[in-house]
Amino acid sequence: MAAQYIVILEDHGLIAHTLAAALTRTGKTVEVFQPPEEGDLLTAFGAHLPDLVLLDLDLGPWGDATSLIGPVAVAGVPVLMVTGVEDPVRKAACIAAGAVGVVSKSLGFDELFEAITRTLRDGTLLTEHERQEQLALLRAHEREERHRLAPFEELSQREAHVLGELMAGRSVEEVANASFVSVTTIRTQIRAILTKLGVSSQVAAIGRAREAGWVPPQER
Repeated sequence: MAAQYIVILEDHGLIAHTLAAALTRTGKTVEVFQPPEEGDLLTAFGAHLPDLVLLDLDLGPWGDATSLIGPVAVAGVPVLMVTGVEDPVRKAACIAAGAVGVVSKSLGFDELFEAITRTLRDGTLLTEHERQEQLALLRAHEREERHRLAPFEELSQREAHVLGELMAGRSVEEVANASFVSVTTIRTQIRAILTKLGVSSQVAAIGRAREAGWVPPQER
């Protein structure tokens, strides 16, 4: 029987190669990959699909790895997240994207090896109940986020831009000059912003935007 083939994607080379060496000593075939600059992981794997992918959620210069999960999972390859991220919503998003489990980098090797062994044997680290719990957590977060951001969806594109400029610390006069409109026009737009957000001042509007985690369109 061919050795089980595991691929590791981890931006910290020391961690990746230490884990690879430990798994190799247990008879596994292990390769350390970097995220492909173009295309998806399936293209990088070629014809030889791994039995398991160990994927770090934060890949340093390559950013958040959540988008890498789906194509691999759809191809039938289990993706186990091995990460230092503690945010339960981000971890739940990995499960929603198709990951079969999330384990912490803080685990000892014996515990991590047990998680890897279970995943190779069962195809998942989660029971169906645990998976549904993770999906429910994510849905609840998304509902809360939609509710929190709903007032900002009422802003016109121009109003959203003006609010973003105010959040960046620009004065009404600076916003008007940069937009080639009058100060009166900008003040009219600000009044509309205050009405839609249910606040009485520019400071309150900025505070509400920051508290809600709203991102100005020019920064998205």
